[in-house]
Amino acid sequence: MKRSISTPVNLIIALLFILASCRKDPVPTPVPIPGKDPVPTGQKGSIRFTTNPDIAGQPYHSSNLQAVVSIKNDKNEEVIKDSILLLNLDGPITTGIIELPLGTYTLTSFRIEYGGVNTHFAAPLAASSKASLVQKPLTFEFKVENGILNVVPVETLKVQNGEKPQAFGYASGAFDHGQSDADPYLKVKLKAIMRIGDVLYDSLPASLVITTWNAVGQMNTTYSALKAGVNEVPVIKAAVKYEFRVSKWGSGDAITLNRQDIEDETVYILGGSKAAKKLKSERVYKEVNGTYVAESKTDYIYNAAGNIYIIEYWLKKSDNTIYLSMTDRFEYAGARVQKISRFDNQNHQMVNETHFSYDNQGRVTEMRKLENGAQTLAKVEYYYYSRPEVTINFDFPGTNDVEYYSDFSGGNTVLSTTRSTNGATEQGSFEYDLNINPYRHMNWPDLFLSHNSKNNLVVQRKQYFGNYPVNEPYSFNYTYDADGYPNSLIKNFKSYTSGKHIFSTKTIFVY
Repeated sequence: MKRSISTPVNLIIALLFILASCRKDPVPTPVPIPGKDPVPTGQKGSIRFTTNPDIAGQPYHSSNLQAVVSIKNDKNEEVIKDSILLLNLDGPITTGIIELPLGTYTLTSFRIEYGGVNTHFAAPLAASSKASLVQKPLTFEFKVENGILNVVPVETLKVQNGEKPQAFGYASGAFDHGQSDADPYLKVKLKAIMRIGDVLYDSLPASLVITTWNAVGQMNTTYSALKAGVNEVPVIKAAVKYEFRVSKWGSGDAITLNRQDIEDETVYILGGSKAAKKLKSERVYKEVNGTYVAESKTDYIYNAAGNIYIIEYWLKKSDNTIYLSMTDRFEYAGARVQKISRFDNQNHQMVNETHFSYDNQGRVTEMRKLENGAQTLAKVEYYYYSRPEVTINFDFPGTNDVEYYSDFSGGNTVLSTTRSTNGATEQGSFEYDLNINPYRHMNWPDLFLSHNSKNNLVVQRKQYFGNYPVNEPYSFNYTYDADGYPNSLIKNFKSYTSGKHIFSTKTIFVY
């Protein structure tokens, strides 16, 4: 027998009545009418500023450049005062987003600080002398509206070195803390030098690598170059430590300085030292019908102490056979050359010999050349007026004596005058490169001390009165190796009287 379960009708009716009594119709949210209804309390909108400073070529990045803004509401109440906003420098320069209650506001101050200290850009106020340089000076109103990102453009101007807040309409002291130093760069004086053998090259261009560290240890490396002499190298002032590394001729040097240790007037000198390379041979070719043809060769032979001992001069006969023409032999007292004897290898006889005397500083003071039973005496005097000068008085056999004067600058002969008692005069001016003259490192004196310049001759200008040469060199074109020594020299010659090109020679240097 089945049993059925049924729900009384009166119970169902009671449940429906209870549910109906619990349901309520929704209450609509009032919509404010613009200009009439008040803004609901607590409702906010988003805003950011966009601005136009010229930061090209400057060491600005988002970690050291920030906006500082002040804003008032429509009741003239300051709702934001000197608030710091981060900047996005990629593309149009914009500030970070801030939130404000919906409404109308006034931007009363806008400037951009570098390193949290110095104001580099500022938006001028309408009553300031800078106001005419922008289209919309401060102060001006803007709205914060619901549902959109409100973007407010602000025009800024560069705060030049020494400019005060008053020029932009701001009160004295508003941002002139340290403002006299608005340049984001610090200038460090650097100079590259190099000692080659016993010769100091103190006017050099060099490669430069600059490494900087900021306050949190982040490192940045840039590559640059130094010119010859003292350089004022700009570095980012916001860094806390700097390393300067120079390299020249395969050698290098570095110095590390903390920001607080850098002195404005100090010249920081960086350089190294190397032994001088020895010139072993040079080969001279003369241009003939567009082709360089071997003409002569000179070999340099050194003794165990590294001093030049023998020089062999090789020439070529008409049948192109090479022969040893002459030989120079050097004799020393310690490291000083006492005598150079020249031998004619074809006739097996001595041609001449030259003796040298020195002062306590190791400078040549007297030279005596003996040739064919006659003597040429040359006395050397040294002076220093505005720059070093050398005078050599020659007493030649017979009555024709000669005076030779030369002025030195930067270790090179830059002016010379030669006068003889017969009235003939030769005047010259000379210019040099900044590379190494190999002859300067050979300890090779001669009657005119012509090997004393430490750089290589590139320009020669001469005037002659009385006697003059048939031809003279008018251009010097070098190639160099990585150590700063010449590999080759092409020398062009012209007629002194016509000025026309005559021939060229090419010299190859072997070390």
